[in-house]
Amino acid sequence: MVVFMFKILKFNVKAFRLFFFMFIYAFQPSFLAFVIEYLIGIASGKYDFNILIVVGIGSLGLLLFSGIGILVKRFTHKLIEETNIAMKEKVINHLIKSPIKSNKNINYSSFINVDMKLIQKNGLESELSMIQYSFIFIISLFSALYLDILTTVFFFLGMFFSAIISMAGQKKITNYTKKWTENTNKFTTKIEEFSKNTLLLRHFNIQRHVFNQLYNNLSCVEHSLFNLNYHIDIKNEFIMFIGLTMSILLPFSAGVYRINSGYLTIASFMAIVQLSNSLVNPVLYIIQKLNERSAIKPVLETYNSLLKFEFQKEIKIENFKDAICIDVEINKTNIALSICPSQKILIKGSSGIGKSTLIRNLLLNESAKNYTVDNIYINRDYLITSLYSYVPQNKIIFNDTILFNITLGKNYNNVKLNEVIKLTFLEDFINQYGLDYVLDLDGNNISGGEAQRIMIARALLQDTPILLFDEITSALDEDLANKIQKNILSLSDKTIIQVTHNIDMDIEKMYDKTIVLY
Repeated sequence: MVVFMFKILKFNVKAFRLFFFMFIYAFQPSFLAFVIEYLIGIASGKYDFNILIVVGIGSLGLLLFSGIGILVKRFTHKLIEETNIAMKEKVINHLIKSPIKSNKNINYSSFINVDMKLIQKNGLESELSMIQYSFIFIISLFSALYLDILTTVFFFLGMFFSAIISMAGQKKITNYTKKWTENTNKFTTKIEEFSKNTLLLRHFNIQRHVFNQLYNNLSCVEHSLFNLNYHIDIKNEFIMFIGLTMSILLPFSAGVYRINSGYLTIASFMAIVQLSNSLVNPVLYIIQKLNERSAIKPVLETYNSLLKFEFQKEIKIENFKDAICIDVEINKTNIALSICPSQKILIKGSSGIGKSTLIRNLLLNESAKNYTVDNIYINRDYLITSLYSYVPQNKIIFNDTILFNITLGKNYNNVKLNEVIKLTFLEDFINQYGLDYVLDLDGNNISGGEAQRIMIARALLQDTPILLFDEITSALDEDLANKIQKNILSLSDKTIIQVTHNIDMDIEKMYDKTIVLY
């Protein structure tokens, strides 16, 4: 049995401490069995002890084991907490660092909140429980062998046969798990899609259609979960039948025979019976959890694929002296762009012509044929950081304060912050709401123009040498858009590259170069 959490946390002092107390706690069933043997031995005349002393020792011992049990639970939950944090940290790291295209393959919200919960329940918690039950089984087995070897062997063989019988059917459960995961991801995606566009749904009067679609998705999720749980339960019931027959009924018959033959006392047999629960139950529990563990195999495969993913290497370039040159093929036409320091470049063209593709290649180096910074070739495996600030077409507003949405959590002095607020005409907006006003996700509680100005302020505050703007004033009225454009273009130390399909002629004249894509 391979403990998955050790791949995350390795074997550390906390794990050793937990396993030590698990081992001590595993003596509880054997302790109780020998107390029962002495009590029955006193009743049958085998032992001549004071019953109150035996009961007192038994009570104090069980109290001590209860205290150890509480420690085991505490250390178990703490280790699971640390393992969960370590695992989810790696997933979050993948989310942040992986290329945009790879992000689309995984619904991170569903994976972290649903699938990884399955890893915790059927993986981490089950594995620790199986280790604890393994300790109980081993110690109880040696205690039972001490009392009577042959009766114990019957119990052990019955359990071994049960284990062999119950190993079938793993693949079917795995398939049901895959189906449930797929349906859950589809349902989560649909919920997120429709929740962001409720106003559109109402205007098009398709609420009933959307409800039916979501209801069908939900039914698929619940039905696939029903199939998964039902087949696990069927298998567990079959395992229980085999286990009770082979591990209880037959060994009891052997014990009675040994007593009638004079090889075993009733006191020792009752002690073995007491221990049999600690022989049978751990084996049945471990088998059951191994069956359930197969349910997390698809999730573990996804998680392991994240760990093996190789991120784009980063090159930190804080400025450039000569030129940035990039060659990109857009719509079967080669576009060569040369950017000089402090240059103001306007890229025009109709929607869908490839303007944003050019910007994306500057940012992500996705498919450029040639990419150089000051005559240094940038390999496609590398991502340039610290050179660009980017304002995209779509709103990127976080469910956080206005201050966070402008600064992204970085510390800036008030002078610099107030400067970008002034450049983007956000003074009235901030005076009305305050910097601590919390925005909804995607800025649903502010106007599109206010969201755009916050994103422009965010880019300006980063103080990078190059500013990339993609249709940044589409949600602003013409007068305000022109004022902001003039403020931005007045930044003599900044290189500006703006993509647009519509711009005021007077503003266009302020650019050093205009590139028209056809």
